[in-house]
Amino acid sequence: MVSRGLCLAAIVLLAAGFGCGAKGPGERTDDNGDDPNAAVDPDCLGVKKVVYAADIEGFWDSARTAPGGEQWDSPPEGREYLKFTYHGDKLTKLETFGETGAPSRWLKAGVRVEWKYAAHGGVLEELGYDEDGELEEHNAWLYDERGRIIEETYGYGGGEILARTTYAYLGDGRDPQSGTTRDGNGNLLSKSRYVYSGDGLQRTETYEAYENGSRVTYTRTSRQRWNADRGTWEHVEE
Repeated sequence: MVSRGLCLAAIVLLAAGFGCGAKGPGERTDDNGDDPNAAVDPDCLGVKKVVYAADIEGFWDSARTAPGGEQWDSPPEGREYLKFTYHGDKLTKLETFGETGAPSRWLKAGVRVEWKYAAHGGVLEELGYDEDGELEEHNAWLYDERGRIIEETYGYGGGEILARTTYAYLGDGRDPQSGTTRDGNGNLLSKSRYVYSGDGLQRTETYEAYENGSRVTYTRTSRQRWNADRGTWEHVEE
């Protein structure tokens, strides 16, 4: 399957338990015993919808994926296609199909990716399976009681961790103030500090990368908005 570069390993997640008690981003989840890292049944996320498409749009990362190209209400005959399964507005499964079994434009036929979500809407796990049904990628996210991402882990299905990033926040703020990334052995890979403009859209990042004992530091500024549900910055159009 097509890898995103950093694909990551399993962290032992998360209180199992299924329920439909929903909390919005930023609402405390610990006051009434809700666990911000407990997965909910997909049906709790909304009405199930299936879309068949010829292509993929967006990023292959924590559900930032959408149908592209031609789209159908039922499987097309005689051609490869992708099946997108949504519950509400959350993509919960992506599957690939092909008449010949040959690689499609994006993925090999038979590959599937599944996503699990918390009641507050944040993605908890991204599970990528190869054409033989073996778990190939396992990415995971942890949240605090306000539904903010505090840790993201990328790795392989066998348990090998490629990278793990932890985020720190100031008070009740929704935007992280810093991030630290380490590899699976705990070695420091990078440290970032973030400063935001008044509208919260311009982010200045001071980045320190470590490799073979050497440190490289630089500063970059970009127009981006932090998406707390997905744990990423998204570019803002001017």
